[in-house]
Amino acid sequence: YLESEKLRRVRKYMNACPALPKANRGETAFQSKLIVQIEGLLEDDPAFHDKIIDTTLRKIPFSNGAYCCETQRLVDYDADMYFLEKGSVEYDPQSEALKEEVYERAFLDVF
Repeated sequence: YLESEKLRRVRKYMNACPALPKANRGETAFQSKLIVQIEGLLEDDPAFHDKIIDTTLRKIPFSNGAYCCETQRLVDYDADMYFLEKGSVEYDPQSEALKEEVYERAFLDVF
């Protein structure tokens, strides 16, 4: 699990996170409270990293759900999925261009 020092490094990401209230993003007290909450979650669940891998394996995050490569369909996000972030692109099953872009980024650009 992440150590407290590593969690403190997330402050710079909190400042830019659009999911957090804009008025509170830069407040040290607000950030400290979030860090305490995250530490509590991680301490309660030592297998957190394994859950990230196990619950997202063969799934590609999109803004409107996660594409399951095994079933070849879009599934809704749920509390059992441990994606660290939702995708920024909406999945459109009719878009051949999107399929090519995802294939390129996920498989070709890596190598």
